[in-house]
Parts: sequence; C-alpha cells; structure tokens
Amino acid sequence: MKIVFWILGGLVLLYLNFAVIPTLIAFFCTYKGLSGEDLDRTNEGDLSNSQYVPYLPRIRAGIEWYRRITPEMTTVHTESYDGLKLAGHYYDVGHRKTAIFFHGYHTTIPNNFGVVSQDLLALGFNLLFVDQRGFGESEGKACCFGLKEQYDVLSWCEYTDRELHAEEILVFGVSMGGATVAYSSDKIVNPKVKALVDDCGFTCVHDLQVLTGKRRRVPVWLMMPLVRVFAKLFHGIDITYSTEKALKNAKRPMLFIHGTEDIAVPFSWGQKNIDACGSEKETLIVENAGHAVAYIASGDEGKDKLKQFVIKYFNAE
Repeated sequence: MKIVFWILGGLVLLYLNFAVIPTLIAFFCTYKGLSGEDLDRTNEGDLSNSQYVPYLPRIRAGIEWYRRITPEMTTVHTESYDGLKLAGHYYDVGHRKTAIFFHGYHTTIPNNFGVVSQDLLALGFNLLFVDQRGFGESEGKACCFGLKEQYDVLSWCEYTDRELHAEEILVFGVSMGGATVAYSSDKIVNPKVKALVDDCGFTCVHDLQVLTGKRRRVPVWLMMPLVRVFAKLFHGIDITYSTEKALKNAKRPMLFIHGTEDIAVPFSWGQKNIDACGSEKETLIVENAGHAVAYIASGDEGKDKLKQFVIKYFNAE
C-alpha cells in the first residue's frame, strides 16, 4: 500500500508541476511595466531575437519617438464592465479621428505601435494607447487573452466617443490585442467606429495554450483539462471560444495583417480569421515576416495599404 501511495503522490506532484503551475502562469502573469521604463520588451521577450534583428533600426526609432511624445500625452481612464479602472495614454493633436491601440501579451506599447502609430498620425488620427487589463497602469490581476478584454474594447470606444469627442474611430490590435479586437468585432455597435485592424491575432486561447505547452515540452493532455476548468471556475471564460465565431458576424470593415513566418501565432491561424470574417475585409500578408513585425517588414507596401484602407473607410480631414 505504501508503494501505491507514493506512486499516486508522485503522479499528483507531476500533475501539479506540469498542469497547475503553467495554468497559474498563463492566467495570472501580467506585466505592470508596459507604460514605464522597460521599453525594450517584445512579444518574444528580447529584441535580440533573430526575427527582430532585420527591423531593429525601425523598431528602436519607433521606441525613441514614443519616448519623445510621452510627456505630451494625457493619461485617461475608463471603467470596465466588471469594475476595473483601465488606463490609456492619449496623444491629442487636434484631429477629428482617433486610433485606439491594444497591445500584445508581455510586450510594450512602443514596440507594437511605435512605427504604425506615426503613420496613422500622419493620416489624421489622434492616438490612444491602451494599457490592457492587468498591464501597465490598468487594474486587474489576470490576463484572459482577449476573452474579457474584448469588452474593454467596447468601453474604450464609448469613452473615445463620449469624452474625447472623436468623430471617427479606428481600433487597432497586435497579437493578443489583435485577437481582442477580433473577439469584439461582432459586438461593436458605436457608429463612430468605422474600421478595425487585426495584426497577427490568434484564433483560440485553447489552441494558443496547446502550442505554447508543446514548445515547452509540457504534456498538454495533462495541462489542458485543468486550464479549461480553471479558466471557467476562476475567470468565467471558455477558452475554446474562437475568434472565428465572432468574425462571422463582424460589424465593421477589417484589415488583417500577418507574416508568413510567424511562429508565435502561425499564419494558418491568421488565414482562418480572414476566411471567417463576414464583413468587408482587406489583407496585408507579408512574406517571411515573423511575429508582430509584419507591418514594419512590409515597408512602403504596408504603409500604402494602410493609407488606402483609411481613405476607403474614413472621411478626409
């Protein structure tokens, strides 16, 4: 009996080690430095990662530009549907249009948007950089990978209309932020919101966790049942819910951006989102580009695509 007891105890410890701990990391590991001084973090954790090296000059130039305009920003707040105080950083240059940006998981705002936000500024947009719940200056202790954050998109759209008096709104998300935007695509009804951009967003939190677990050599058959139960019991979310279901009923035109060599969010997932989208849609598919750098890698092609997208769905200044 003692041998059986020790065997069972060992199996329980293995389950805790491979399932419970990764679960807690996945749903509670947020990063409060997004709006602070640690501006060199990326989705992959380090700008020295090989997929970023070719684009380092533009990425770092975007970071420096963001640093320069930071003193001119106003920190603004809105309340989430579940009572959290959410923070954003507003750069107002007097335009009628405003772009709202939703960052990715464990990255920073300037890494994700330091380049594209400059292009949107030139196209006549004020800029609102959102700290997603649990990150930066926003309240919240858990990251739900877009499943709760999608409703924060709605809150920020209403705030931008009501308090910032934007006449037209663009919603732009990268990586987890892209999935957040995709999840919200069937719920946005504010007439001021004219279009959405999903840059390398995933399709399903469950599939994302499976992919991450496999790469870390975690036995996903042990981990995922607990992840699903944990997410439902403690966060009230269903991690099997797919962005594709929301996109089928998308209410606004969408631009999808993705790199074909994205290893964090495979391009095949981006293609599923594109195929599922039931609204007007356009794409910027960038050959050989990695995760969250497709727009930067696209150069003038991407800049022109974004410009034409804005011209098509927004009024001229």
